[in-house]
Amino acid sequence: MNSRMMMSIMGIVFLFGILIILLPDFGEISKERMASTSMMMCTGKIRTAIKAELEKGSPIKTDYEVKCPKLINQIVVHEDGGIKVFNPTYKIQLSFKPTLKDGKVKWSCQGTPAAFVPAQCKVESGTK
Repeated sequence: MNSRMMMSIMGIVFLFGILIILLPDFGEISKERMASTSMMMCTGKIRTAIKAELEKGSPIKTDYEVKCPKLINQIVVHEDGGIKVFNPTYKIQLSFKPTLKDGKVKWSCQGTPAAFVPAQCKVESGTK
């Protein structure tokens, strides 16, 4: 390799290094957003069961168990079908609320911290 080529390669490596240093760290945000999205997915079967109970006019079962204990350490299901789940690692809370209209259930959802609420949750609740 000639010296010009070596200088070009060194210049590219140097610029790449500077870019890495200047870019913000998205690692923790990504982990937290992935956790909250996974929490939402983990409650899918429970929300489906509650939806069926509401649409039939049946009493709401409140003693559901979470199948994702590493993501959700606590779940609370209320008699009206509302669900609250908590993630201990990232201190994330998601709340799901069903609304029955014309025989159909529509879910709304909220969470804290707001920065980690899944985009799908925002779409379902109409806040996106």
